[in-house]
Amino acid sequence: MFCILLEIADRSVPGAAQTLFREGCRGAAHQGYEFINTMDALGLPSLARSKRTYGPVAMLASYIATAC
Repeated sequence: MFCILLEIADRSVPGAAQTLFREGCRGAAHQGYEFINTMDALGLPSLARSKRTYGPVAMLASYIATAC
């Protein structure tokens, strides 16, 4: 499993974020990775919508661990 930790691009450049994601996935597939983990959407509805368009195999809940 390959994890994409950041999907940040200059919003003034149309398609920049999608290109970064596509090329990251392409590189991971070339290295033999079968699954891509795009992590969570940080509570941002627009990012969550965008990630759903990738056609996920599964969506899992994420949690935050804190010390008591």
